[in-house]
Amino acid sequence: MNKTFCRILFLLSAIIFANQLVGAPSEKNTCPTVKIVAEQLPDMNTPRAGHVAFCVNNEIVVVGGHTSGFVPTAAAEYFRDGKWHPMQAVYPHDNGFAVRLNSGKVLIAGGHDQALGIGQSFVAEMYDPVTHTFDGFGCLDKKRSLANGALLTDGQVVIAGNHYADDCIEVFDGKKAFTFAKNVEQFRAAPIVLPTADGDALILGGADERDHPLFTPVVDRLKRPALNVPLLQTWRPLPTDIPTAHSCSLHQPAPCPHGEGRTISLLPVQNKDGQVAVVMVRDTVFTLLPTQCPVPMKSQWGAIVWGSPIVVDSNARCAYMTGFDSTHRLCILRIDLNSLLSTKPSSLTLFYTDPTTEIGSAMPILTPEGNLMIAGGIIDSNFHPLRSAWLLRFAPATAAATGVPVWFWVLIAVAALALVLYLIIIYKRREKRGEKSGERKEKIEERSETAGSGVTALLQSVCELMESEKMFLDKNLRISDVATILKTNTSYLSDSINKEKGLSFSQFVNSYRVDHAIQLMRQHPGEKLSNVALASGFANETSFFRSFKAITGMAPREWIKKQ
Repeated sequence: MNKTFCRILFLLSAIIFANQLVGAPSEKNTCPTVKIVAEQLPDMNTPRAGHVAFCVNNEIVVVGGHTSGFVPTAAAEYFRDGKWHPMQAVYPHDNGFAVRLNSGKVLIAGGHDQALGIGQSFVAEMYDPVTHTFDGFGCLDKKRSLANGALLTDGQVVIAGNHYADDCIEVFDGKKAFTFAKNVEQFRAAPIVLPTADGDALILGGADERDHPLFTPVVDRLKRPALNVPLLQTWRPLPTDIPTAHSCSLHQPAPCPHGEGRTISLLPVQNKDGQVAVVMVRDTVFTLLPTQCPVPMKSQWGAIVWGSPIVVDSNARCAYMTGFDSTHRLCILRIDLNSLLSTKPSSLTLFYTDPTTEIGSAMPILTPEGNLMIAGGIIDSNFHPLRSAWLLRFAPATAAATGVPVWFWVLIAVAALALVLYLIIIYKRREKRGEKSGERKEKIEERSETAGSGVTALLQSVCELMESEKMFLDKNLRISDVATILKTNTSYLSDSINKEKGLSFSQFVNSYRVDHAIQLMRQHPGEKLSNVALASGFANETSFFRSFKAITGMAPREWIKKQ
C-alpha cells in the first residue's frame, strides 16, 4: 500500500468522522429534519374538498367532493402533461369512496346527497381511465357517506362505514351487483378497510356514527366473527375524515414462514396521551412498528397535528404521513421500510415546508414518479375549499438536511471519486499481470456448477410466485423485483428461465399475461381488447398484440373468431 493510497484513506476516514459529528442530532431519540420545497402546480378547474383522489393509468384523478358554498359537485379532472383536464362524473360524491378493480377501472360510490355534508346516497359509477369516461350503473345496498372499500383477492369489493346512519357490511361482485353481507358489531364513519391474504377483510378505526372518536379494540371482519385486539385498547387508529381506500396498505409478496398471509398494512395510531405511532398489521396480527425515534409531535416552531393515512411507496420501500404544525408548515414523515420484516427499527425523517396558507388538508397522492401531490382540500372552512395543487419532490436534489453545509457533501464526493479512481488504476495493473485471471475462472466454474443444481428449484419458485401473487399484472414488473423477493441475483434468475424455458424474462412474464388475457376474453367476450391488455399487465395494446401472436400464433381478434 503506497503513500498516496494511505493519504486518501486518512482523508476519507476524517470526513466520515466529521460527518458523524455534524450530522448527529442535538438530542437523543429525535429524528432528523429536512426542509423541502412545495412546488405549486397549475390550479384545478374546480375548488374542492371531500373528493376522492387516486393515481390510475399513470394519471392523478380527482372526482366529486364539494365546492364553494359547501355544495356537492360532480365535476372531475385528471392531471397530465402539466395541466388539469376537466371531466364530468355522473353523480356528485361528497365524502364518497373509490376502489380500483382488477379490470383497471375504478368504482366510485356513496357520499352526501345534500349540501353542507348532510345525508347519504346510493349512487355508484365506474370510471374508465383509458377513455376518461364515467358510467353510472347501479346503487349500493345501503345509502352511505364516509364509507370505505377494499378489493379482495377474488376481485370482489368489501364496503363498510356510514355517517349519521346505520352501518353494515356489503359486497360488490366486481361487475354490477351490491349485496348485503352482515351486520357490524361497531358502527363506524370513515373506517379503515384492510384486505387479508386469505380473502377476508378487517374493518376498524374511524369515528362512531355521530362523529365521536372511537377507542375500541373491536375489529369487524367480513367472513369471520369480530376480533378483539388488545393493542387497540392502548392505541387507536388516528382519526381522519380523509378517504383511505388503497392508501394505507403495503402488499408484501415475499413468502412468509409457517404459511402465514402475505398482506402487511401500516396504520397511524394515537394513544390517550396524544402520542402518534405506527402499527403494522400482518393479516390479523397487530404490532407496533419499531422505529429509531418516536414519531415527532412538534417541530421547532410548534406542535404537529398528524391528519392523513400512511401512503406507501412499494418501489422506494418507504411510506409517508402528512400533517401541519402550529405555524401551518406542512410536515411529512417519511418511514424507511427496508427493515420492515426484520427486528431492526425503521428510521424516520421529518420533512417540513415554509409556512403556507395555500396547502389544504387533503389526501396525499403518490405520483408514478414517487413524489407526493396534494390537490384541493380546506384550510379552515368547508365553505371555501381550495383549487390549488402542490407537488413534493423527494429526489435528493430537492431536499437538503438541516445543519450540514453543501461544501461538506462536495468534499465527500471528491474524496470518494479519488478513491474509486485509485482502485481502478490498481485493478488494471493487476489485471495486466494476470494476477486475478485464475481466481475469476474458478469463480465462474463454481457459479456454473451451483446454477446447474439449483436452476429447477429456482424456476419452480418463480412460477409459484407468478401463480400465487399474480405479479405479472404489474406492468412495471422488473426482473430485479423478482430476484429481490427470491433472494437471488438477476443473472442467475435470467439464466434459470432461459435454460428451463428457453425464454427471456420478458417473454416468460408475457406468457402469463397472455394466459390471463385469454381467461378474461373467455369470461367477458364483449370486453374491449384495450381493457383486456391493461387488466392483464401489458403497458399498451401494441405490446399485447405482439406477445399474443408470438405465443398463440394468431392475433387476438383471430383467436376470438375461432372460439
